[in-house]
Formats: sequence, C-alpha cells, structure tokens
Amino acid sequence: MAAPQRLDGVDIPTLTEQGYEVDLANWRALVAPPGITDEEFAELRTLIEETIATPEWQDAVDRNKWADVYLTGEEFDEFMVTEQERIGVLVKEIG
Repeated sequence: MAAPQRLDGVDIPTLTEQGYEVDLANWRALVAPPGITDEEFAELRTLIEETIATPEWQDAVDRNKWADVYLTGEEFDEFMVTEQERIGVLVKEIG
C-alpha cells in the first residue's frame, strides 16, 4: 500500500514499512478544454460541489477509504505542480 500510513481496518503494511520510501495517492480530477466560458466553468463547479455534498458521495468516500480532498483554483494548480515534480523525481530514481 502506497499510503503514508495504514488505513483503519486494513491490515496491509505500507511500502514505507516494507523499506520503500514511496507515498503515492490515487487522485481524480475533472478538467475541461481551454476556451470554455466563465458560465460553463461555473456550471461545472456547481455540479461538482452539489455531487460531493450528497450522502451517496460520502458513502463512496467512506466505503473506499478515500481521503476526501477537494481542491480548486490556485490550490489545485499548486498541487498539480508539486505532484508533477514529486513523481518526476521518483521516475528518475527508479530509472
């Protein structure tokens, strides 16, 4: 398991516990093509916010033991830059 620590209720050692300094997350993003209008962007954001506010979404998060992290704007941009740099270093290390 590539999580930084064990998940509650899952008896599987992490890669770090097994001697591999690897911490990877499985994340998802919704992206749109360049050139969408501000109105289209706002509509997409509203749809996402309405979806993640549902009990069904929370059930999926709990059932799958996901870390519920919702990022937008500059926060998401910074995350993407950091992830690209971090994964790039990892890829170089493993050859």
